[in-house]
Amino acid sequence: MESLEISHEWTISPNILKKDILPAVRRNRGYLRKKGLQVVTHRGKPVSPRAVNWRVSSKNFPYLIRQPPGARNALGRIKFMFPNRYSAYLHDTPNRKLFGRSKRLFSSGCVRVEYP
Repeated sequence: MESLEISHEWTISPNILKKDILPAVRRNRGYLRKKGLQVVTHRGKPVSPRAVNWRVSSKNFPYLIRQPPGARNALGRIKFMFPNRYSAYLHDTPNRKLFGRSKRLFSSGCVRVEYP
């Protein structure tokens, strides 16, 4: 393990952006607000979602999507970082009820930790 992040923001990975976020926003423009997601430039400057061309391919998408720290952050309060080429890590989750299910494949490559 390389580091531990507490109360962190989450910058959506290119893979999740392509597979989940862009299709969801194209179907429902209220998706970002519902999930507490923000559009920012690569320097972190906020961008109005109304100013974004959501039809552009994920390869050419000129912005980042991030979720600020807080109770709605999909990665919870704690994230355990370790070097790997997949942008995968261990993390907490605000959705505690998922740990009660027998099927546990709810994350996009990362691993939720029940007792971080």
